[in-house]
This record gives sequence, structure tokens and C-alpha cells, in this order.
Amino acid sequence: GTYKTTFGIGVNITNFTIKSASGNPYKCILDGQGGVGSGFPLTKGKGIIHTMAPGTIQGIGFINGGGGDRVSDGEAGLYAESFKALSQLNVVNCSFDNNENGIFVPGASGNGANVKISVTNSIFSRNKPNGVVSDGQGHNVYISGHTFVSNKNIWLPSKYGNNLKSRALTTTVQNDYNKHDQGRCLDIASGGKLTVTGGVYTSVGPTAVSNFICYACENTNSGIYTPTISGLTIVGSRANDCIWNNAAGITMNFASTTQRWASSGASFRIQGPGSVTGIVTAPPQGTTYVAIPAPVFPPYVNY
Repeated sequence: GTYKTTFGIGVNITNFTIKSASGNPYKCILDGQGGVGSGFPLTKGKGIIHTMAPGTIQGIGFINGGGGDRVSDGEAGLYAESFKALSQLNVVNCSFDNNENGIFVPGASGNGANVKISVTNSIFSRNKPNGVVSDGQGHNVYISGHTFVSNKNIWLPSKYGNNLKSRALTTTVQNDYNKHDQGRCLDIASGGKLTVTGGVYTSVGPTAVSNFICYACENTNSGIYTPTISGLTIVGSRANDCIWNNAAGITMNFASTTQRWASSGASFRIQGPGSVTGIVTAPPQGTTYVAIPAPVFPPYVNY
């Protein structure tokens, strides 16, 4: 069913579990009704689930978490902060639709300092896109804590923001499907340690908003390291999609990357001052064009 309620987990609780009976997030939905701006008091004004402690959330759907006031102020389906010690929140088999942010964690120099978060087998923006505020400051996920790990998730286009915006000290992305539109697939805005392994990356929408992946594109507050990127399948579909390495002296190498092309007009634009290697910027002569691959949804979608 759909439940118009919120949950708060206090700082002295450890290793909690919130789990739906079915394990299917489309059958157990928490509705934030647009959040504070729509007259619905999210927990602490921040999240449908707001947690100050580590634990596991499994098989829950989050919808309408914030954005009703049309201001990006950090509201989210799931908001995590102020853990007593460095510890991990696990998010498994969850879905996020029509939220200001699907998941939000504040800065690693403040309330996000002890927050590690792992997201697995979850789906963003399948039914309605997250990042609902037109200022572009809301995203499928906005992480600024200690560590973020993404594994086997499906990222469909955020409405106005990025699919993953991370300012975490360490960001690891493994075997995801990531298709973006106006924002980026991966916006690693403040640098930090970055590992991206496997998965499919592509884009839809007009060339006028072509962005793809960036590293340290806003600042270097999380430190500058050589990213490890390998085994990706990248499908070029529009002109001038930008891969931006803003870390001078650092090379972003796309090792063992498979590139396919959905359009003869597709291309990638490399932007520095850092260097980018391992990317072919336009379809080679004799290219066989392919359709943009569809995501393979987890089995729970068909329950």
C-alpha cells in the first residue's frame, strides 16, 4: 500500500532495519506529499525517512519527498546525517520517484562526516523523475558525506538535476545503468577518491544540455586523486556530450571501455584542464549504429 507517514531514527539506535513485507518497493510506498512546502511536515523538515543512525532500509518506495515549495533546500525521500561514529547505512531494493532529492546526505565537514551509505539494486526516476525543482539543485542522489557506494542500480533521468551528485570523500560506482538528460550521469563535483567499474552509460534529450561526466567541476574540497574508471559501456547518442576533468595534472583514463553509437551525429567533447584518455570522440568510419539499451530491472519489479 501507500502510506502518508514519516519516520525518524534517533542517534542512539544502531543497526535498525526497515523492510517491506514483500520486498517490492512498488508495493510498499512512503508518500511525502511534496514536503514542507505543500504543508506536509517531513521528519525534521528534511526526509520521509530521516536517520541519524546506521542500519538497513529494504524494499521501500519513496515518492514526493519535498519540492512542493519549488526551492531546493535539501528535502529528500531519505535523509541521513549526524551518525555518532563512522558507520554505514544500507539501502537495498528501494525506489525513488518525484522527490526533491531521492537521497540526501550533508557535508563531510559537518553533519555528514560519519555517514557511509551503500545503495544496491535500487531504481531512481522510473515512474516520475526526481530533481523536481527547476533551479537544478535537486538530484536523484545528492551525497556529501564520507563514503558513497552504488552497485547494480538503475538511474533514469532526473528532471532538472544530475543523476548522481557526489561530494563524498570516496565515491564507488559498480555495474550501474545510468541514462541522463539535462544533468550528468556522474557529477563528482568536489573531487575525492572515485572508482567507476562496469555498467552502461548513455544520454537522451536535446544537445543544448549536453553533459555527461565531470570530476572536480566545482571545487577540490574532497581532495584530488586519479580516478579509476574501467569496463564501462558508453553509448553516444547526441552531439557534444561533455566529459569534464577539472583537476589539473590528473588523468581520467577510461580503461577497457566499450563505446557504441546510437546516432551518426553523436560525439563527446573533452574539457580540461585535466586530461581524459580512452574515449573516442566521434563515431569511426563504418560504425554500426545501435539502439540505446534498455535497463534490466531487478526481479522485484515483476512481483
